[in-house]
Amino acid sequence: MEARALIERLMDSRDDADIMAAARELAPRKGLAPHAARLLVDLLNTGTAARAAAAAFVLGEWGGTALGAAPSLLSSLRKQTAHDNVTVRHWCVAALMRLGHLASSAVPELIVCLRDSDDGVRTVAAHTLGELGKHAQSAVGVLVEMVNDPNEEVRQAAVSALARVDPQGKRSVPAIARGLTSPSARARMQSAEALGGLRMAAAGAAPALSAALRDTNATVRVKAVAALARVAPAERALLQALGFALQDADEEVRIEAVNALALFEGDPQQAAPHLISALSDSSPRVRFQAIELLEKFAPDLDAMVPAIGVAIGNCLRDTSELVQTRAVKASGMLAHWTHRADPRLVNALYDSDANKRLAAVLALAQSHNDPAALDALRFRLADERADVRVAACRALLECGEDADAVLQTLVHELGDSDPAVQIDAIAACELVGEKAAMALDALRAKTADSNPEVRAAAARIVFKLESIASGARK
Repeated sequence: MEARALIERLMDSRDDADIMAAARELAPRKGLAPHAARLLVDLLNTGTAARAAAAAFVLGEWGGTALGAAPSLLSSLRKQTAHDNVTVRHWCVAALMRLGHLASSAVPELIVCLRDSDDGVRTVAAHTLGELGKHAQSAVGVLVEMVNDPNEEVRQAAVSALARVDPQGKRSVPAIARGLTSPSARARMQSAEALGGLRMAAAGAAPALSAALRDTNATVRVKAVAALARVAPAERALLQALGFALQDADEEVRIEAVNALALFEGDPQQAAPHLISALSDSSPRVRFQAIELLEKFAPDLDAMVPAIGVAIGNCLRDTSELVQTRAVKASGMLAHWTHRADPRLVNALYDSDANKRLAAVLALAQSHNDPAALDALRFRLADERADVRVAACRALLECGEDADAVLQTLVHELGDSDPAVQIDAIAACELVGEKAAMALDALRAKTADSNPEVRAAAARIVFKLESIASGARK
């Protein structure tokens, strides 16, 4: 239906339900000419309650298209706070929320709406003040009061708004923290989340968040763990709390506790024992996360690298394939720092699982000084899977292996049916340097390959090798 016809329905219909139905059809048409917004403003000011509510709803949905409507919305809101029409008040407040900071002049009226008799109006008013952020700081006192509102939705909206209106937390933190003891689990979750959003401004709430780690609701405990890591990232008390959370019966709480350790800003050596302990967790997801963090911390934990190596090495035989593969990668990184590969990582090169062999090859690419690792990598040049063979070639080259020993394998892989293997083999040839001239004929043949990516990769290295040869002749 044309916009004009819909507006006429808004203006002429005598059925309140039909008026709102027309409004809902009109709402998605944000690109209408400004005169349409002006007609709606007129309805807002002079129409019946049903028309005013419908007009406020549409103007709110149009948002930026209806910026000029803010004064009229505010005027109507003032009028309706004096005259008891809940529906109009609700949609005026909702529309002002859509206008963002441009509605900041409405703060006094929105504060009045926080004391409205209607739960919905109070809820929307709190949300709107939250959207205004620092422009609504004068509302902090009333919002603090609303944290104790008898309606749960209002309380939650007030908590959320306080975290945005009072980002320094001077007045809001104690009120939000009280929400951690609410009978409503949902309210406790939101309070924990809001405190986390305030970060270090909510440091005073750390004891209350620590107490929330004993909450009967697992999701509340998850939110409390996440918040603690943000409000007290450098405190030793955080480690104590996270150590407690790592013993939680709920898997999600323990995973969040491991993630929270990543945010710890104190001495990493204090956090490492907790992560090492988490490698024995019953959940493979927890063990996986712990490996990732230990790998991240390892450069700052020289003295603990041997212990970390043993702990991660134990995961090479984990019951979870995912954990095993992640442990293989981490062991390779440790091998780079210690210049010695874990024997269990070397053994992974002989695993029946090709994906694990591939991961082990990639991990051992930095085992420059480990004879056992180099021998195992050479053995993988004859692996049954082409991608493992190519990866072994690359690893050996990165470890300083003589090019002659791997070029034959690479030339063979250039004839593989898988373009990805061919491209990897070409890239490995590039690592050989000028000695790759031995494979020049095979590489030239790939410049006419049917796959454009293969052709491009081959053309690049052929050009490079021919340039080197040309320079040598001169």
